[in-house]
Amino acid sequence: MPTRHLIRSEPNEALTETSPLGMKAKDIASGVSQHFTYTLGRDRFCKSTHYSYTALALTVRDRLMERWKHTQQAYRASGCR
Repeated sequence: MPTRHLIRSEPNEALTETSPLGMKAKDIASGVSQHFTYTLGRDRFCKSTHYSYTALALTVRDRLMERWKHTQQAYRASGCR
């Protein structure tokens, strides 16, 4: 069986560079609503608080990941390891 060589790929900037997530109350509420509807697939008839909590946790995680990414970029730019 012939050996295949892997080609190193570069990240697509259109996928890695997104607009900043807002930190205002309306931005958080919008994020919760989007995760509740699209990520978790729930609608207004869902009465379980579990899904509301999960949507909030995912919204907060999005913002934490954004900040973590900026921190990593700052470390790389300054030469820190």
